[in-house]
Amino acid sequence: MPKWLDTGSQLLNLDFIAKFQVVEMTREVKGQVIVEKAVLKALMKDGEQINIAAFKNRMDAVTWMRTRLRNSEEKVIQVR
Repeated sequence: MPKWLDTGSQLLNLDFIAKFQVVEMTREVKGQVIVEKAVLKALMKDGEQINIAAFKNRMDAVTWMRTRLRNSEEKVIQVR
């Protein structure tokens, strides 16, 4: 049975996702680099990039992937 990822605007089959990538959005304030958010993207097998969700930092995104995607027995996984 295939698993699906519901991003709110799209329903993605997890079998067609090649890999996940976390991209940090940063800004510089008076010499300090501040991470504003980390965007989780799915790289599809056909080369398309799809934004999945935004998190506070990279660790939150990685933790979400490990807990929700790997340990879930749900057929449709809700992003938020």
